[in-house]
Amino acid sequence: MFSLNKGDCKMNAKNLGKLIKYLRNTYNMTQEELATGICTRRHLSNIENGKVYISSYYLELFAYKLNFDIMILMNYSNYCDPVFVYTNKKKIDELTYLQQYEKMFNLLLDIEKQEDFSKSIELTKYIDWHKAIYEYKQNKHYSKAIDILNKCIDRFNINQIYKNEIKFVNIFEIELLNTYGNCMFEKGDTQLSIHIYKYINACLDSLSFSTNISLHSKLLFNLSKALYLSEYYDDSLFYIEKGLSLCRNNYSLEYLGQLYYQKAVCLVNSRSEENPIKYFLWAYNIFDMQGNEKLKNFLIKKTEDKYNQSISKYIS
Repeated sequence: MFSLNKGDCKMNAKNLGKLIKYLRNTYNMTQEELATGICTRRHLSNIENGKVYISSYYLELFAYKLNFDIMILMNYSNYCDPVFVYTNKKKIDELTYLQQYEKMFNLLLDIEKQEDFSKSIELTKYIDWHKAIYEYKQNKHYSKAIDILNKCIDRFNINQIYKNEIKFVNIFEIELLNTYGNCMFEKGDTQLSIHIYKYINACLDSLSFSTNISLHSKLLFNLSKALYLSEYYDDSLFYIEKGLSLCRNNYSLEYLGQLYYQKAVCLVNSRSEENPIKYFLWAYNIFDMQGNEKLKNFLIKKTEDKYNQSISKYIS
């Protein structure tokens, strides 16, 4: 269970209180609603204002009610301004997902000198990781991106992964390795990227606790895409189905559209008898719900120009 050192108790309690209040407000919850079944409204108010120490028991219940990972919530207590860190990391993740790399990079430059981001080794690596993404996605500087990633992955090197010598990696290292695999894929080393993706998938499968669904579904999409482009269509479809099941079972739309699109193009290129049009349409509808105009336009153009599958007539 979670405990705080006495010397850090007041600082951490205050910082956790700030973040709990922020998260509660994002869900439009009153103090009464969050406190119900856990503690009194007055006690929650004291927690949010940093006046009292928050017990591990209450913290776990609050985290559950706020749909927030307790380990991540605990980690935020170490920052001077946890709300600033949380909101800006969320913005960076959203801009990366939307492939708005220039905006993402400019945000990195704006926040990297802030106290928490400049003094925390973890946050410094987080900034550098996204700089690597910017270098290979926006500038196509693969070698520069790989150099940055190698500095972030300082506990082992990629050759040890290739030889299966590393038996454990944490979630952040998995994120870094996924980006490394993406970079190698873009560079043209598809076989190395497939090996890295399969290694990461095995790591995520071996975890005994519920892990980041977004990360795992993103990884399965990347792996299926690399296998498809290597013409391993059956293997690609296997990991696509695994990703689709993961998303559906956890009610996650993130990467669900990409996986349906990948299934459609895999069926087209493998000359399957199954009609791919419904998967193109499902992908389009998900991108539409997400308001992702870039992916909607990409899908329409690709299906008509490359796959000879017009979906325009089905779109109202």
